[in-house]
Amino acid sequence: MLPMRLSGHNHVMKIRLADGNDSESCLRLGSKVFGDAIGHKVGQAVSDIWKGIGMLGEARTHSVHAAYWVAEDSGVTELLGIVGLYSPRWIGEQNVYLGWFGVHPDHRRQGLGQLLIQHAEAEAAKLGFRSILVETSLQPAGTITFYQRVGFVAVAAVPDYWEDGSELILMRKSIAGATLDPLPV
Repeated sequence: MLPMRLSGHNHVMKIRLADGNDSESCLRLGSKVFGDAIGHKVGQAVSDIWKGIGMLGEARTHSVHAAYWVAEDSGVTELLGIVGLYSPRWIGEQNVYLGWFGVHPDHRRQGLGQLLIQHAEAEAAKLGFRSILVETSLQPAGTITFYQRVGFVAVAAVPDYWEDGSELILMRKSIAGATLDPLPV
């Protein structure tokens, strides 16, 4: 993606494919976005791509294929955000999951989240996927509203799914632009 400027920034921001050298930076970002208990999983997910998980777009020889992109700013040492796509073999070849999506708390509400989603959608379309799925919850507040604003609709809910007893909300965005009926949440 071409470098761009975010609202309120004088620096140049770019979104690029994460590589094996980004694991530690992704771990730190994950801890800021999701908390320390989950943050290490973000770094591990990026690291795993380079240790045997198939790269998204390769022949489907692994059980899961994935790719992650990071947002960085020329004037900031920490990563600004991350977005991933992963395609487990069991969900079919037309669907892809949004994985480890988050924006550093200091850089939220500037349009970066929407840019990351748009980037993931463009990459998914290039690879021939027709819809993006995301598993989320009602917390933190505003999560469902954000996903709806960028075109996702709720398609299922699973009560008492997460460790804290909250429900899982499965949302879907059609890359082809088909209208999906939302599930009342």
